[in-house]
Amino acid sequence: MDDDGVTIHSEGEDGFVPETKSKNTAFLSVLFDSGVEYLQQYGWFILLGVLILLYIKTKLDPKIRKLKSKAEDISYQKKFDPDTTQRRLEAMERARMKLQEEHDAKAAMYAEQQK
Repeated sequence: MDDDGVTIHSEGEDGFVPETKSKNTAFLSVLFDSGVEYLQQYGWFILLGVLILLYIKTKLDPKIRKLKSKAEDISYQKKFDPDTTQRRLEAMERARMKLQEEHDAKAAMYAEQQK
């Protein structure tokens, strides 16, 4: 067995075939070590950045809520604007009349067929 964790077995005349032991464990170990090393080097900067972002969020949050509230109020006012409401009602009445005319025409055709 070599130092790198690779065991070599011979298989007939084909030659040697390497067999790795705990390949996934080695990868996870390297990944963990890299992560720890990164945090050791840049941990204070990361912590400082997170704290600054939280501070900015707490300062901007009331303003963002106010803007959202204002946008909802404007949307509500547009939705219930008298002119818009009147146009919507007229469009609904036209659609009802169209459906009623279609129904009346079908009813008249059915009455003709029954005679």
